[in-house]
Amino acid sequence: MASGHMDAANKVTCRVVDDDSRPLAGRIVIGERRDGDRIGHWMTGADGDFVLEADGGTALDDVSFTVRNPAQGGTEEPVRRRK
Repeated sequence: MASGHMDAANKVTCRVVDDDSRPLAGRIVIGERRDGDRIGHWMTGADGDFVLEADGGTALDDVSFTVRNPAQGGTEEPVRRRK
């Protein structure tokens, strides 16, 4: 699950957790627009958090996120919910 909130500097703090709301640290998160253009990638911190900067060109609802676990060879972990 990915969640986030925006602050005054157009930075969105996001957090990735498992189904039991435990943070997923050390994951790579890849953001893509609906047309397939990547907007960036980030590594989650100890609390499963990462920060992305909103450029104003894409609504977050139009961005999909892929979460990969480098400790397991980069296997994809499904994003089931967002809030």
